[in-house]
Amino acid sequence: MPVPLTSLAIIDLIQAAFADVELGNGTTLHQAISLQERSANALDNYCTDAEVIAARSKDIEDRWQEISRAKLINFESALSFIDERGTCYYLPVFIIAALEGHISISVPFFKIVQMLGSLRKSVPKEVIRIYGFDRNQAQAIAAFLRFVVGEHGEYAGSQAELQIIWQWEEYVKNQQKIYK
Repeated sequence: MPVPLTSLAIIDLIQAAFADVELGNGTTLHQAISLQERSANALDNYCTDAEVIAARSKDIEDRWQEISRAKLINFESALSFIDERGTCYYLPVFIIAALEGHISISVPFFKIVQMLGSLRKSVPKEVIRIYGFDRNQAQAIAAFLRFVVGEHGEYAGSQAELQIIWQWEEYVKNQQKIYK
């Protein structure tokens, strides 16, 4: 089991691995939150097409690095409603905000371990394929997961969470062997 990195080292990994990720047509934070009710997904039938477009126009940042940590405080629940492309774009800033103490570390952690709908389905190879993470992004995510649960898993909420972390670490280790 690898020794977890410091939060600053993980932030550096995240920044490097996700540096060039763009949102494209992915779901934005405002789209993920209903214009009428903060608990409803703006892409569901709760909003008209015009409202969805208006919601998207509120997210003016061109790069995820420009998103303020203060903004994320109001959008912690949005990460649960964002699509795959939006997840690739917003996940790094959510992880960094959590590591810096601006939001709960459980917000990005929960999103990662639930990416395929449940802990039992969250197989790294499938998550990486569906979300389009590259090898460096997968390594950064694995480092973040290990940091959250602790070096010996002492902060894990369940055995299932630990199994997810072990699977991510094993995937990353196998990928490193392939590319040596």
